Amino acid sequence: MKKNYLTFLLLSVCACFAQAQTTHFIDWDLSVGANASITIDVGDTIEWTNVDIGMPHDVTSTDPNAPAGFGSALLGDFDTYSFTFNAPVVFDYGCGIHPGSMDGTITVITPGGGGYCTPSYNNGCGGGDEIDDFEIPSAGFSHLATGCSPTTYADYTSDANLEITLEVGQNYNFEITHGYGSQRVRMWIDFNQDEVFDHPGELVAEESSIGIGSGATSTVGTIDIPVTAALGTTRMRVMTRYNTQPEPCDNLVVSSWGETHDYTVHIINPLPTCSAPMNLTLNNVTETTAEFSWDASPDESNGYSWVLMNMGDNPETDTPVDQGTVGTGVLTTEAIGLSPNTMYHAFVKTLCGAGIESDFSIGLHLVTEEELECPAISDLTITTVTDTMVTFSWTEPDNTQTIEEGYGFIIVLEDHIPFVDPHIAEGVLDVGVSSTSADELLADTSYDLYMITICKINPLEQSDFVMSTFTTQESMHVQDQELITFSCYPNPTHEVLYVEAISEIQAVTVYNLRGQVVITQQFTNEQNIQLDVSRLPKGLYLLTAVFDNGVNGTVKIIKQ
Repeated sequence: MKKNYLTFLLLSVCACFAQAQTTHFIDWDLSVGANASITIDVGDTIEWTNVDIGMPHDVTSTDPNAPAGFGSALLGDFDTYSFTFNAPVVFDYGCGIHPGSMDGTITVITPGGGGYCTPSYNNGCGGGDEIDDFEIPSAGFSHLATGCSPTTYADYTSDANLEITLEVGQNYNFEITHGYGSQRVRMWIDFNQDEVFDHPGELVAEESSIGIGSGATSTVGTIDIPVTAALGTTRMRVMTRYNTQPEPCDNLVVSSWGETHDYTVHIINPLPTCSAPMNLTLNNVTETTAEFSWDASPDESNGYSWVLMNMGDNPETDTPVDQGTVGTGVLTTEAIGLSPNTMYHAFVKTLCGAGIESDFSIGLHLVTEEELECPAISDLTITTVTDTMVTFSWTEPDNTQTIEEGYGFIIVLEDHIPFVDPHIAEGVLDVGVSSTSADELLADTSYDLYMITICKINPLEQSDFVMSTFTTQESMHVQDQELITFSCYPNPTHEVLYVEAISEIQAVTVYNLRGQVVITQQFTNEQNIQLDVSRLPKGLYLLTAVFDNGVNGTVKIIKQ
């Protein structure tokens, strides 16, 4: 009889166990809607059947919490896919072909779990025995000014903005504020997801408030996540109780004060370390380029990326002025296309492989050089003059780095304009040359010698003209030249220049030494005119007058 009774018990247990292993069926089509989400027990199986005739589907998940091996091949008409879940888990899944239309959540719980208990304290928490502010700074979590929950219990597990992510093997400092002292604080995490907080290691924090008695106070401490903690999404319970250590399922009718908060927590592996480079250094800067370097990061495996930003711009959100990457082991780069005399900020990231990168480094502040003008020669000197030749020399600029072409000279008759009137002689000399000569000049004739530095041809960059006047020696053959009589006064002048001539003046043009027209005026039957030169910058100018007989005349004027 005892044997038969024992056999009956064994059969009953087996029958109960078999009954617990349930298969759940889901018709897998575009209209599945909320039926895609399901809560099952550990050991249960879900079977999906594609009932969309002529439309293929699959069952898949990109959620890192999904069990290993979960996911189907392409399912045709009435094809099925089944999966048995052997551990508690919560994860999202869906049809990879129709994302957003066929999505759901699978929740697997321990068989027989009756849900989490709801603690309470009969005297409430309105007297200051509440969890008001709760912060975990290094986890980026902050839940402020919650006050006292009406039932002394608040379930925040469905609030996506209040989810907490913690890494196994890490310690996290926390702070909780209260409105009354003598608080005892405890925290649990349901690592094995059995809906109770009684497993060894699930108590992760236990501290007392700093103050006692009435008045606001706080509790500070450390949350310790064991290196053996199971990965996944589960529940964290935070409790405070006046003057007594709380228990996870406190449900007290005796005199008690306190409050409980529940949160969703994600337990993950520690993220790989990827440290930013240090000690950014400016190596060289010009008007349009900046070269900088940095110290190597010990975590670098794929090189570095860098950006150069306008001062004040955010390297994470704003558009860089220049950017790039360098290969592994390279610790220097050059930014180009910059503007002269402009402030910039350089930032560098470490590339650590597998798509992991560091934060940006501390920014390097730099200012590009001022734009250099094309420098003029100095000390233009007439060294030798004959009746047909002149020799002259000059001193090169101190900085010849910007001079790509050399030095040009032009010789014209005195008071003629080098960029308008015929050239008697001309030439271009290389950088490093500081003297030359010109021949085939007319005897007993006055000439103006103009020299200019040519830094670039395309686009043209040149200096101001430097000028000197000389007269060739007399010879046996002196050719008379027609003289044109006109005068300008006062010269030098400040505001008004008067021009008088014996012939009628038709036009007057004033040039600066770069050949640019700065004043031009037309006249009719005028022999005495006046020009307003008050707005001209100080310096030397050439004034050319055209007369009614078609003859031109040129004089130098000085604006003071």
